[in-house]
Amino acid sequence: MTQRAILAVFDEAASALIGQLVEVGIADHADIARRLNRRGFPCWGRPRWTAGAVARVMQRKARHDDTA
Repeated sequence: MTQRAILAVFDEAASALIGQLVEVGIADHADIARRLNRRGFPCWGRPRWTAGAVARVMQRKARHDDTA
């Protein structure tokens, strides 16, 4: 499996979890990052989630949704 394919699988899982948090009213990227870290959900390429990492996953999902 290529890195791109692995990232696509990661993005799908992460965006689903982030989407669940957003659905219940948690929209602050830093708050989402804290919750992902508390749950032990791994972040791509770094030891912990940050607000920026959450934003990047959400941006990639939005781009993917726009092209789908």
